[in-house]
Amino acid sequence: MENTCNSMYVYDPKDQYTLPDFYQKYGDQLPLLVIVTEGFSGGGQLTMNYLLIRNRLQYPDFQELIKKHSIVCFTETKTDDIDEIKLDDYKFVMKNRYKIAKRRSGGIVLGYKENLSKYIEVLETDCNFVMWFKVCKTYLKTDDDLYFGIVYVPPEYSPYSTDDAFRQIANEYIDLTAKSINVCLLGDFNARTGNDVDYTTMNDKESQTEIFGFIENDYVVLDELNIPLLRQNLDKAKNRYGNLLLEFCRANSLFILNGRMGGNSGNFTCRNASVVDYVITSVHLLRFVCNFFLHDFSGLFSDVHSPITVSFKNTYKEHSDSGNISQNTNEKDEKIKKWNWDLQNDFKNNLSQERKDMIFESLDQISSDNIDQLKVDTIFDDVCKIMLDSARNTFGIFKPKKRKN
Repeated sequence: MENTCNSMYVYDPKDQYTLPDFYQKYGDQLPLLVIVTEGFSGGGQLTMNYLLIRNRLQYPDFQELIKKHSIVCFTETKTDDIDEIKLDDYKFVMKNRYKIAKRRSGGIVLGYKENLSKYIEVLETDCNFVMWFKVCKTYLKTDDDLYFGIVYVPPEYSPYSTDDAFRQIANEYIDLTAKSINVCLLGDFNARTGNDVDYTTMNDKESQTEIFGFIENDYVVLDELNIPLLRQNLDKAKNRYGNLLLEFCRANSLFILNGRMGGNSGNFTCRNASVVDYVITSVHLLRFVCNFFLHDFSGLFSDVHSPITVSFKNTYKEHSDSGNISQNTNEKDEKIKKWNWDLQNDFKNNLSQERKDMIFESLDQISSDNIDQLKVDTIFDDVCKIMLDSARNTFGIFKPKKRKN
């Protein structure tokens, strides 16, 4: 299945890219690549993680993987403030749980190419479970800066586990959304979410006006980019942290990329048995996501986890290649005008009767014996589409003004 940086790839488990295929297809087009790896445990010896990272950087294969990426993110590094990580042409920044400790735990490391130093700023925050950094909007030619949070949440029932981790991350996320609509969280959440929904459904909304706000700002973006509403993960299980993560996503209009895009994104990320490592983005940032790739497991990179590559496109390159902004891009900038109660009858009349009949037929075929989440979400998908079409025809569209710098 062909894909370009300008058209979103829909997950198909039959379409499996190899790593060389991925870089051949996307490597030349992508100005920003992020790899997420975790779990350098050194056979369970907690003090060995830092040494393993430092030593592995001497291996050509490990260096080659890193140097294919502009940005690299490591979690559970078990580093402290006296450690130092070096690789030619890269700069590394650490967020450690302890300054100096005999028994090390946690730890997050950000690495990026030195020539990106003027575009990247590491943010100092209080939460130990996430390390935030900003990519300046001038690098990818976006309207707002891009904010990334490298996450490590300790496993449930471990000595360092706490339900408060998700609340702390959420609080800092909310603070950042006041600065930018482009936010991405990535790393090891130790959360199993199965294929449960990470978006808000109509039944969760309190008023019709809020329903249209959701459709316009969230669902319509996935539809435009050809990103499926439903995720397809091999891991069907959920745990308590998974429920907390899903609640966090639903409350903040965040979407999990695993199982939605990329040829193998629905595969296991840990021990070939579970999905606990995620890339999660705000709905607005989805427009800049180019692809998602889950690497094969290798003991050279991690003890039990598979690295993840996610890539973002340079909008300036996209525009310059075409000479100007495409008509399709202009359409994506359009918004549906707000609900007008004076036009409610027109809205009802503009609902496609043919498509309504198809929905009613689908509902007639559902019984208590055969109902499942997929059927409910498919009908919800169809309802959203006919409501969007009617809203466009009834209330009209407009192009929102761009934010001033």
